[in-house]
Amino acid sequence: MPRLCQVEYEYVYQVFDHLTELGSVGEDGAAGALLRDIPLYRLTSLKSSNELNTAENLVTAVNLCPELQSVALTAGPAFRESALWNLSRLSRLSELSLANGPSSYPLDFYTAVVPLLQTVGHQLNNLILTRFTCVDVLGT
Repeated sequence: MPRLCQVEYEYVYQVFDHLTELGSVGEDGAAGALLRDIPLYRLTSLKSSNELNTAENLVTAVNLCPELQSVALTAGPAFRESALWNLSRLSRLSELSLANGPSSYPLDFYTAVVPLLQTVGHQLNNLILTRFTCVDVLGT
């Protein structure tokens, strides 16, 4: 699958579960020794509609897919919004879709989205925010 560029699957971030365990990737983005031996994927798009609760899976995806241009994720109740800063390492990121799960709102616009926009906002062509209690695009 070296030519595969886009993956849309409701559990796509959970696919990285076994790689996260293999490489012991921390939230700080430090990859374990085994993870460094895994070849990078050429994926440019990862989109998932299922709730993501494990921040480490996002970190692993960012580490293994440095060419990502489009990312979509739905935060579950246990997702730590601090993990979003890992998206700022994607130099080609141009489309971002962030959603809070239907039953919880772990992502706050001011503490999660604004800091991310301060680092990658200049390179975004599309930003989709779903199920946020407050969005203030004029104040950012």
